[in-house]
Amino acid sequence: NIEAQMLREKTSACRVLMDRFYDVVTELDANMVIADSGRDLARFVECDIVVSLEGTKFDELFTSEEERELFRERVGQPANEPQGVTDLLHLSMHVGPGHARH
Repeated sequence: NIEAQMLREKTSACRVLMDRFYDVVTELDANMVIADSGRDLARFVECDIVVSLEGTKFDELFTSEEERELFRERVGQPANEPQGVTDLLHLSMHVGPGHARH
């Protein structure tokens, strides 16, 4: 399927570009569950218990319920543009045992 191939190529190019600018890039599925291997994210949050966070709900990594609610609210907003929306959201995440990364 040509459309599927073009989408994969576009997604791959976007991923390469984001990898150059951000410490870690993680793909989430429609349920906000980590869909890629999650290895880079596991290393970023210094999670020594698991090698991969694949299958983990992304908002479970946040340190507070308020941040979970804010995240769910923001990702639940419909995109006003056909190309999607770029947004910025700062959250604290659990890092290793008993620590947080902001």
